[in-house]
Amino acid sequence: MQEQIQLTPGPLLDPKGNLVQAGYAFSLVKDYDKAAVKGGAMRRKEWDYYYVGNSDYGVALTVADNSYMGMLSVSFLDFKAKFDVTKSIIVPFTVGKFNLP
Repeated sequence: MQEQIQLTPGPLLDPKGNLVQAGYAFSLVKDYDKAAVKGGAMRRKEWDYYYVGNSDYGVALTVADNSYMGMLSVSFLDFKAKFDVTKSIIVPFTVGKFNLP
Protein backbone atom coordinates (compact mmCIF):
# COMPACT_ATOMS: atom_id res chain seq x y z
CA MET A 1 0.00 0.00 0.00
CA GLN A 2 1.35 3.40 -0.98
CA GLU A 3 2.07 5.84 1.84
CA GLN A 4 -0.17 8.93 1.87
CA ILE A 5 1.62 12.23 1.36
CA GLN A 6 0.60 15.50 2.98
CA LEU A 7 0.60 18.26 0.36
CA THR A 8 3.07 21.11 0.55
CA PRO A 9 2.36 24.71 -0.55
CA GLY A 10 2.86 25.55 -4.22
CA PRO A 11 1.12 25.37 -7.59
CA LEU A 12 -1.46 22.63 -8.23
CA LEU A 13 -0.54 22.22 -11.92
CA ASP A 14 2.73 22.41 -13.82
CA PRO A 15 3.05 24.50 -17.05
CA LYS A 16 1.79 21.52 -19.12
CA GLY A 17 -1.37 21.24 -16.99
CA ASN A 18 -0.28 18.13 -15.07
CA LEU A 19 -0.79 17.60 -11.35
CA VAL A 20 2.36 18.58 -9.44
CA GLN A 21 1.76 16.53 -6.29
CA ALA A 22 -0.83 13.94 -5.22
CA GLY A 23 -1.82 13.66 -1.58
CA TYR A 24 -4.03 15.17 1.09
CA ALA A 25 -4.30 18.45 3.00
CA PHE A 26 -6.31 19.83 5.89
CA SER A 27 -6.63 23.23 4.21
CA LEU A 28 -6.12 24.79 0.78
CA VAL A 29 -2.35 24.67 0.28
CA LYS A 30 -2.11 24.44 -3.50
CA ASP A 31 -2.51 27.45 -5.78
CA TYR A 32 -5.02 26.73 -8.57
CA ASP A 33 -4.59 28.71 -11.79
CA LYS A 34 -7.50 28.08 -14.18
CA ALA A 35 -5.32 29.24 -17.07
CA ALA A 36 -3.01 26.25 -16.45
CA VAL A 37 -5.82 23.79 -17.29
CA LYS A 38 -5.36 22.56 -20.85
CA GLY A 39 -8.21 21.82 -23.25
CA GLY A 40 -10.48 24.85 -23.05
CA ALA A 41 -13.17 26.10 -20.68
CA MET A 42 -15.81 23.52 -21.67
CA ARG A 43 -13.52 20.67 -20.54
CA ARG A 44 -12.90 22.17 -17.09
CA LYS A 45 -14.50 20.27 -14.19
CA GLU A 46 -14.41 21.92 -10.77
CA TRP A 47 -16.12 20.93 -7.55
CA ASP A 48 -16.07 21.26 -3.80
CA TYR A 49 -17.19 18.35 -1.64
CA TYR A 50 -17.78 18.51 2.10
CA TYR A 51 -18.74 15.72 4.47
CA VAL A 52 -19.56 15.96 8.16
CA GLY A 53 -20.59 12.88 10.08
CA ASN A 54 -20.04 10.28 12.71
CA SER A 55 -20.73 6.55 12.99
CA ASP A 56 -24.53 7.13 13.01
CA TYR A 57 -25.24 10.04 10.65
CA GLY A 58 -23.65 12.08 7.89
CA VAL A 59 -24.29 15.09 5.67
CA ALA A 60 -22.53 15.51 2.32
CA LEU A 61 -22.57 18.72 0.27
CA THR A 62 -21.38 19.04 -3.32
CA VAL A 63 -20.98 22.16 -5.44
CA ALA A 64 -19.89 21.25 -8.98
CA ASP A 65 -19.22 23.36 -12.06
CA ASN A 66 -18.63 21.07 -15.03
CA SER A 67 -18.85 23.92 -17.58
CA TYR A 68 -21.73 22.40 -19.55
CA MET A 69 -23.71 22.09 -16.30
CA GLY A 70 -23.51 22.88 -12.62
CA MET A 71 -24.87 20.88 -9.71
CA LEU A 72 -25.73 21.70 -6.12
CA SER A 73 -26.36 18.60 -4.05
CA VAL A 74 -26.99 17.66 -0.42
CA SER A 75 -27.15 14.11 0.95
CA PHE A 76 -28.39 13.00 4.35
CA LEU A 77 -27.13 9.61 5.51
CA ASP A 78 -28.49 7.48 8.34
CA PHE A 79 -26.04 4.62 8.84
CA LYS A 80 -28.06 3.02 11.65
CA ALA A 81 -31.22 2.74 9.54
CA LYS A 82 -29.20 2.14 6.34
CA PHE A 83 -31.03 5.00 4.65
CA ASP A 84 -29.95 7.98 2.60
CA VAL A 85 -31.60 10.72 0.61
CA THR A 86 -30.01 13.10 -1.89
CA LYS A 87 -31.49 16.27 -3.37
CA SER A 88 -29.79 17.95 -6.32
CA ILE A 89 -30.31 21.00 -8.50
CA ILE A 90 -28.88 21.05 -12.03
CA VAL A 91 -28.00 24.39 -13.64
CA PRO A 92 -27.22 24.35 -17.40
CA PHE A 93 -24.10 25.93 -18.93
CA THR A 94 -22.45 27.35 -15.81
CA VAL A 95 -18.98 27.61 -17.47
CA GLY A 96 -17.28 28.86 -14.30
CA LYS A 97 -20.15 31.02 -13.00
CA PHE A 98 -20.03 29.25 -9.61
CA ASN A 99 -16.58 30.86 -9.17
CA LEU A 100 -15.12 27.93 -7.24
CA PRO A 101 -11.68 28.42 -5.66
